[in-house]
Amino acid sequence: MSGITLQVPPVGKLADSPDGESETGGLFHDVRLLEFLLAIVLFAQTAVPGLPVSFPATYLAMGVLLVVAAMRHPRWPLTPLNGYVWAFAVLLGYYALVSATGVQSSGAGDWVRRLIRMVILLFFVGALASGRLHFPSIIKGFAAGLVANVVLFYAGVAPHPYQDFLTGFAGDKNTAGLVYAMGGLLLLTTLKSRRERIVVFLVFASLVFLTGSRTTMAGMTAAALWIIFAARLPALFRLGIGGLLVWGLQFGESRFARIGIFADRSGTDWFREQIATAVTEKVAITPPQGLGLGEAYVNIPQGMFFFHNSYDTLFVEGGYVALILVVGITLLAALRPFRAPTVSWTELVVEGATITLLVCAWQLGEVFLTVSWALLVAAGLQAALMRRADASGGELGEETGIPLP
Repeated sequence: MSGITLQVPPVGKLADSPDGESETGGLFHDVRLLEFLLAIVLFAQTAVPGLPVSFPATYLAMGVLLVVAAMRHPRWPLTPLNGYVWAFAVLLGYYALVSATGVQSSGAGDWVRRLIRMVILLFFVGALASGRLHFPSIIKGFAAGLVANVVLFYAGVAPHPYQDFLTGFAGDKNTAGLVYAMGGLLLLTTLKSRRERIVVFLVFASLVFLTGSRTTMAGMTAAALWIIFAARLPALFRLGIGGLLVWGLQFGESRFARIGIFADRSGTDWFREQIATAVTEKVAITPPQGLGLGEAYVNIPQGMFFFHNSYDTLFVEGGYVALILVVGITLLAALRPFRAPTVSWTELVVEGATITLLVCAWQLGEVFLTVSWALLVAAGLQAALMRRADASGGELGEETGIPLP
């Protein structure tokens, strides 16, 4: 089962023409309708009505996509990525062990349901990376859903939990900022025209601005700087520039976070500081093995709130094992600190998007092991498989993955 193809590209790799335009490829080129339509709701955090348990639309869409993937042969075998497969298996097993044997608090989430979602998510990563699912169609559908969310939000149909800040079906404004940033950046990997790349980046950067997420704005700026200046440099220089970006973001956060349209954030920032203080206290009493899934929350006088830091979420739920495995997988698969200076456009963008994700993880409790993370890691792994196939002289056949110039 290969889905419905609106347009089939020629065999082989796509190449940019001298003026920066591509003879093939583009925003509406090479879309498989089935994957495109299912991916439209991948960003949505809204629970699907009519189900006996609360189940977000994003996981239902991933589940259906996995059924589609199961009916297809992999485009690239995952054998070269066995290390990642084992890491995923260890991660799931460890989460299950810690959650089942730990003392769960009365306010903790349903860890079994969380674990099932993780299983779906990690299988989704494998299906995308191996080419069982058509990556450009998934990304374009994901981006189309985000654009539709904008229309529904300003039409008054989608939820407005943060007044005029763009959220809709994406959840809170920081979650919305993350999905708009990742959707826009990963959409760049499917485009061959320089003009389209610039326009898409500016459009999605504007949408991130409308979410009001200052952290995501900083992360997307860091991604642009990385793509332009850093990613083609040797490893030592990349590490240096990465350090400068981190310092620059901290400097900007401390001095410019409350200027202009953000001048009235003192109340919300105070509230976040109360949560951060409680999180610090809970992290301090967490044992090295973690407390189990569903424990990334704190109780303060205003009520119960989930963490606003994904690194702390990993540690409290899964200890050092989860923290090292998840962050390590993200760095090795998507940022690739030890790779050669020469990279493709896709790999360049994936690295920049990884910078954005790592920055957002400072101020958002659910960044790792989410659909945004899954798309990013799958993009990095698929690019590695494509490069390996190309280097070995293997026949690529019909191009079902992200372009590798």
